Order: sequence, then structure tokens, then C-alpha cells
Amino acid sequence: MVRETVIESFHEYSKWLCLLDDMEEQTWTMPIGPNKWSCREIISHIMNWDNHLASNVIPSVKQGEGMHFPEFDPFNEMAAEYARSGISKNELLQEARETRNRLIQELTELPAELFYQSVPSNGATHCPHTGTPYSLLYTIQEFTYHDHHHQAQIEKIMGKKPIYIKQADVEKIEELSHLFDLYRQFYGQTSDQNGAKAFLKERLEKDESVIFFAVDRQGSLGFVQLYPSFSSISMQRTWILNDLYVLSEARNRGVGSLLLDKAREFAAQTGAKDISLSTAQNNGPAKRLYKKHGYKEDTYFSHYELALEYK
Repeated sequence: MVRETVIESFHEYSKWLCLLDDMEEQTWTMPIGPNKWSCREIISHIMNWDNHLASNVIPSVKQGEGMHFPEFDPFNEMAAEYARSGISKNELLQEARETRNRLIQELTELPAELFYQSVPSNGATHCPHTGTPYSLLYTIQEFTYHDHHHQAQIEKIMGKKPIYIKQADVEKIEELSHLFDLYRQFYGQTSDQNGAKAFLKERLEKDESVIFFAVDRQGSLGFVQLYPSFSSISMQRTWILNDLYVLSEARNRGVGSLLLDKAREFAAQTGAKDISLSTAQNNGPAKRLYKKHGYKEDTYFSHYELALEYK
């Protein structure tokens, strides 16, 4: 498997952690089942292994030595004790994000040959279950499966759908700019990742737009961007739903509907009179989606635009 793909898949966990920001304290500290850890202990457990990979395993591989992993039970209990030490949910989640991101940086900077080369793990050269030679590549894949196991446990206890809607901030620009660039390409524009990043960063920093994005365990699925405006007639705030985009592979999962629902909820919370939008006359799927969500086509006013040219 391609190194970049493995690292990218492993990196999705740090993005997934944002889904826990709004978790209630009772859910955060409650065991997920009989004789099971709580969500906070699971996150601390994963973070402890991330620390070990970054601080022990990778340096050992760089020095041409084998990988070493400590005895599981005492190591895992140490992580659980840390989760119960009084650290707050927000502090632990932030530390977990930073730890995974540091590990990802270490893996990205590691020479490719060290990522692929066979190295013993606690003296063993091959996995006893699959017969696969041990390497950092294999190890990171195994830890990714480990992530998915615990993520599924937490999602089950949260009792939510596997798709979540979050409001974007400047820290999410890197991830959002990729979606925004694809959105612009969909409308015939040339790819410009750096331009997309700069544009979104400026909008958010100046509070000139509000962006919500949809994510699941694998990463971002789509986004909606709202621009603020006002109605002189009603003397009320309005919002312009300027952009709505869902990745092609994520369509037919209700992502667009979830984003529209969130936009409506947000507009109502800000006391807005309405949300307006426009779409191409031949964009049948989008028009059906908007009508389904209560949007009505304007047949009273004509829409005009003036293109400005600068010398």
C-alpha cells in the first residue's frame, strides 16, 4: 500500500476527535459497557500509544534497531489513570490531537525506505496471525484498525448518526480548502489550492462567512458556506447560501440534507428573516433538494448581475 495513503488514513483520527467536542460530561466519563473503559479512558489509551510510537518506536527504527512495545496491561492502565487524574475533556482532546499530529509529522518526515523496511517487533520478525513481516507500514496499519475499533465503540455510546456537522474555524482551513477547491473545479474553475486556502482564511478571520462541514470517521464529506446580508424592506438580517458541495463518493447519504438543516438552524438562531440561494436552471438534483427543504423559487423578482472590469 502507498505510504501517503496509509499516513493519511492514520491522520483521520485527529480530525475525528472534533466530533467529541460537544460530548456531555456524563457520557464522557461513563463506562461504555460492563467492565469497559469510558470514552475519556479510550482517548487517553490511544494517545498513550501515539506517544510511544513517536517517542520510542520511530527513533528506534531510525537507529536501525527493532521496534519495542511494553507490556500491554500496565501500559494501558497508566493511560486510564491519566484520564481519571482530573484533566478536563477539552484539555485531553486537545492533547490527543496534538499528539497524533506530532506523530503524523514524524511519519511524514521519515525516509520512505525506513517506512517500508522489515524490522523486528519485540524480537519477532513476522506477525503470528497474518505471517506478514513487521515494518512501520504494517504497524501503522494495525494502529489504524485499532483506532477504528475504538471509534466505533464511542460512536455507539454517543447514539448519533455516523455523519456529524461542525462549524469551521481557521484551524480547519487546510481540510476545507481541499473541498472548496473541488467545489470550484465542479463549476469549471482551474484548481487553485493555495488560492482556496487564502480565500477561506480571509472570510473566516474577518467574520465575512460562516461555514459548516460534514464529517464521518474517514474525514470531511462536504460543506455549506453562508454569507451575511440584510433586507432593507424588513430591516432584518438574511443569509446567502452561496456554496453547497458534497464529495461525489459521499452522495446519497443525506449529507446535503444535514448541511441544509444546519444552515436553517443557524439562521434561525441568529434571528434571520430568511436564507436565499441560486442554482443553475439545469441543476435538477439541487433544485429538488432545495424544494424538499422548503425553499421556493422566486418568480416575482428578476435577478441581474453587473460584471465589473478593472484596467
